Amino acid sequence: MSLVGIWLSGLASAAGLMVVVWVASLVRRDASLVDRVWGLAFVVLAWTYWLVGAAPGPRPTLALVLVTVWGLRLSAFITRRNWGHGEDPRYVAMRERRPGTFPVRSLVTVFLLQAVLAWLISAPLLAATAVAGGDLGWIDAVAVLLWTVGFVFEAGGDQQLARFLADPANRGRVMDRGLWRWTRHPNYFGDTVVWWAYLGLALAVGAWWAAAGTLLMTFLIVRVSGLALTEKRMARSGAKREGYDEYVRRTNAFFPGPRRRQRPRTGPEGGGMTGDPAPAVVAADLDELVLPRGAFDALIAHARSDFPYEVCGLVGLGADGAAEVMPVANADRSMRYYVMEPRELLRAMRRVEDGGLGLVIYHSHTHTRAYPSETDVHLAAYPEALYAIVTLQDRDAPDVRAFRIHDGVITEVPVRIAG
Repeated sequence: MSLVGIWLSGLASAAGLMVVVWVASLVRRDASLVDRVWGLAFVVLAWTYWLVGAAPGPRPTLALVLVTVWGLRLSAFITRRNWGHGEDPRYVAMRERRPGTFPVRSLVTVFLLQAVLAWLISAPLLAATAVAGGDLGWIDAVAVLLWTVGFVFEAGGDQQLARFLADPANRGRVMDRGLWRWTRHPNYFGDTVVWWAYLGLALAVGAWWAAAGTLLMTFLIVRVSGLALTEKRMARSGAKREGYDEYVRRTNAFFPGPRRRQRPRTGPEGGGMTGDPAPAVVAADLDELVLPRGAFDALIAHARSDFPYEVCGLVGLGADGAAEVMPVANADRSMRYYVMEPRELLRAMRRVEDGGLGLVIYHSHTHTRAYPSETDVHLAAYPEALYAIVTLQDRDAPDVRAFRIHDGVITEVPVRIAG
C-alpha cells in the first residue's frame, strides 16, 4: 500500500474512534468525553500505520511503543481528572445556545474536527512507522532522549499537580514546587518536547515533511488549547490563587528556567527592599463603596459596549476618593462567564499595586440580577478586594452593586455615587 493509502487508513480509524465516542457522548450528555480520548486517538493512528504498512526494521516498533505509552497515560490521566465533574463549560455553553442542533454540530465541530487534527498531527508517526530507514542511529538515540525528557515533564507535572490539589491544605494556593518551580506549564512543555522527539524519528528516515505535524501540535499547545487557554482561565478574576501574580512574574511560562528575582520595591517608609506596598485603601474594609459619577458611568458604558457579552475589569480606589476604571478584555467573549485576558490583567494589577490602590474586581451580568453566582463565590480569592457586579437585566435602569466575599460568605457593601 502506498504511503498516502496508509495515511488515509489512519484518517478512517481516527474518525471511527471519534464517531463511537460521539455516540457515547449523546447517551451520557457529555461532549467532553472527546478530551479523554485525545491521547488514545494517536495510539489508534500509530497502530493503524503499523498494522497496515510497517516498514522493515526496529524503528516502526520503537515509534509504536513510545506513542502507546504516551497516549494511554494521557488518556488515563484526563479520564481520572475529569471523572465525576460533568460536562466541560465550553460544551455546556455550546449545547445551550442551540440545543436542537447540538448533536450534529458537536459531531462535526468537536469530534470529527479532533479526528482530522490528530490525523494531520500524526505525520511524524506515519513517517517513523511506514518509511523505510534501516537500522537505528544516533538521531534515533537523540529522539528517545528527548522523548524521555518530555515524558518526565508531562507525566511528572501532571502527577505533582494532582497530588497538590488533592491536599485540602493547599486550597487557594499556587503550585510552585517540583517541576512547577521551573515553568508554569511543565506538562505542556513536556507534551511539546515529546512531539519533537517523534519528529526526530521521522527525520532519521529523511521525512522532513513530517515537521508539519509537530509544528501544528506545537501551535495548538502554545497558542490555542493548551498554555494559552490555561493562562486565560487562571487569569480569570477570582480564579487566581494566593501569590499567583508573583508566581507569574518570577516563573517562565513555557521553557524551564531558574526563577527570576523578586521585583524590588521601595517600602512605605521609603527604605528597604520589600514586596508590593500596602494599599492606601483596603477595599474590603470599606463600609460603603463610593464611586465618582464618572467612574459609575464608565462601568455602565463598558457593560453596554459589548452587550450581550459579559465584560470585566478592575477599579483602583485612591485615598483621595478617586476611582480609576481599568477595563480588561473578556478573552472568551461569553454571555455566561468571563476570562480576563492575561496580559491586560497583569498590566492592570501592576497599576493597582504600583499606585497602592484599593482593589475592586468587576464584571457584568447581562440578563440576571447583580448578585454573586456560585461560581463567583467559589473563585473569589482576594479577601482584600470588593467584587462589583454591573447588571443590565433592566437595560433602561442599569445598576452596580458591590460585595465582600470571604470564605464563602457574601456581605453586600452599599454603593454610593458621588458627584
